[in-house]
Amino acid sequence: MHEGVRAPLYASSSGKLVLAFLDAKELEEYLARVELRPIARRSVRSVGELHRQVLSVRAEGVAYSQDEFTNGVVGFSAPVFNVHLKMIACLGLAVPTSIFEPKKLALTKLLKATAQAVTGRISSSTRVP
Repeated sequence: MHEGVRAPLYASSSGKLVLAFLDAKELEEYLARVELRPIARRSVRSVGELHRQVLSVRAEGVAYSQDEFTNGVVGFSAPVFNVHLKMIACLGLAVPTSIFEPKKLALTKLLKATAQAVTGRISSSTRVP
């Protein structure tokens, strides 16, 4: 991706994070109105599958987009929270699909730890003494 590229929430890892941290009503409203248009070979094609992925993101704390926005690329993102535990940003990586699987565990662990460290820095810098 480069500056100015827009992706639907359902097609990118960062978009799936946004969906995962919506309240239940907002998520249901989104799922009721979204038009899932295939972008790449593995784009999500059903609302049920998207809902399952969003629930998985909530449970795992990381979102994936594997050949869903760009063929041959896996995007994965982890949330950054503010002091009130509201997601305010995310950190993401994109790697070629061909090398992702053997490195998935290590890369995901590093990404999550980095996002948690950023969250910790934000929380410690906004605390009132």
